[in-house]
Amino acid sequence: MQDQNHLRIGDLLMHANVVSSSLIADALVKYENKGLPLGKVLVLSGCLDDLQLRNAVDLQYMVNDGLLTLEAAVQVMQTAFEKKLDLSEAFKEAKVLQPEDRETNKLGQLLYDSHIANDSLINTCLESAKKTSLPLGHVLCQRGFVSQTIISKALLVQQCIRKNQMTREQGIQALVAAHKRENTLAKLPSNAGYRARNLKNTPLMGALLVEHCGLSERQLRDSLLASALSSTTLGATLIQSRTFNENLILAVVSLQEMLDNSTIDEKTMARALEAVYSKSIGLEQACAESYTLSLDTNHAVELIELLASASIIEKEKLPNSITERLAVNYNQVSYVAKELIGNGVSADTVYTALRATQLVKLAIISEQEAILYLEQAHNASMPIDEVLYLNGKTQRTRLKENK
Repeated sequence: MQDQNHLRIGDLLMHANVVSSSLIADALVKYENKGLPLGKVLVLSGCLDDLQLRNAVDLQYMVNDGLLTLEAAVQVMQTAFEKKLDLSEAFKEAKVLQPEDRETNKLGQLLYDSHIANDSLINTCLESAKKTSLPLGHVLCQRGFVSQTIISKALLVQQCIRKNQMTREQGIQALVAAHKRENTLAKLPSNAGYRARNLKNTPLMGALLVEHCGLSERQLRDSLLASALSSTTLGATLIQSRTFNENLILAVVSLQEMLDNSTIDEKTMARALEAVYSKSIGLEQACAESYTLSLDTNHAVELIELLASASIIEKEKLPNSITERLAVNYNQVSYVAKELIGNGVSADTVYTALRATQLVKLAIISEQEAILYLEQAHNASMPIDEVLYLNGKTQRTRLKENK
């Protein structure tokens, strides 16, 4: 049976013969597509009702906190499911002693003890969680009370405590430090407009590094534990251990923010991240190259028109090696970009212009806005995504250091 230090809700339901493995697999696909927690998907799919889900969640925490054996939890869950009982009645019917309430490692308790959320807020959100069949962390994020970063940190601490990898006191200290760091960064001018929000659809940093940058699952687990014990971020831990350099970690954060704001699609993001990692190039160049790979028609004309409209180049002075490619029907953007750089146009400006054409294609900005934002980015030597943020086109979803 499952390791009792980390029982998953799906495993409990399968062990208790409440839901089959095939239904769990189908629900997980829907979970990935919609960003909903597994339990909520099972309720929406008609596999569970709200009472059964609450029973499963409560039994899950009892097992994970060492208050109940897995075998006893399975027995109680089967009884509750078959006879449609609430948890207290199910314990009596199954003749299993119900654990007494004590200091727990439940998410709400950890957040309360870390002074991140008060008792009134937690109780209000717990009531909402019961009504919606959503986890407490999801509700706190959705309502903007606690950031997803803090919730993820709290869940990591919760696991570490349950596996005896840290004491509860160490876990509380780690959460206090994380909350203090978040409050400090939120006050920086570069993070103006930041607010806690649910970002469930955007992959976590660890998942992105494993999938696209060669980080092993073991390295991720060790780094997560180290970050929890040292009260720092995963990114900072990976930089300190020299697993990855700072440029790559900053690129991951920026790409996550682009996904949060829907200014990049997942395929383009994946190619860009892999390029930053394998080629050690900047994010602007990686995004530009990733974008050009997705084109099946010639967008070189749009690139030239944009640069000319922003008074960065003069079309009349372009060499034949560029003008001849503008009339071609197939993709010539990458060749024209290289020619522009070879003829003295700043590489950063060319990459920024390519990113601007991508944003127009995605209907994030208009052609007129692309001209204005490219000019602003060119004059200030900053990424166009920062220009979008400064002009209110996107929101700050990831706290950034003041660099």
